[in-house]
Amino acid sequence: MNRQTLIAKSNGQKVATTNDVLPGISPNRITVVASDTGPIRISDRGDVYWRGLYYAPTIYINFIYDGLFFNGELLLTSGQIVASASNQKVINFYNGNDGMDISRDGTKMIVALNMQ
Repeated sequence: MNRQTLIAKSNGQKVATTNDVLPGISPNRITVVASDTGPIRISDRGDVYWRGLYYAPTIYINFIYDGLFFNGELLLTSGQIVASASNQKVINFYNGNDGMDISRDGTKMIVALNMQ
């Protein structure tokens, strides 16, 4: 079974589809867009915040990265060091509806994640 997922805005503009190459992960492709249980949030302005997975070559052959996206742009990814969080490394993002929330205007976001 070849499962495809599409995120689109109300005006019909595509945000992301399974197998897309998006800025920040190029030349790699999205393998999972959101998930069966989320998280995905859409602001009142129509901006889409979502979690996705993508493969990227590493010394371990193909590693599955966990990414947090704004529309089609990568915001934060697993393995990334976050200076404002005492230089901790992002391990992964929580799945499920409680994994993320945004303000109505889309200017603030809270994300549940594991860090090391």
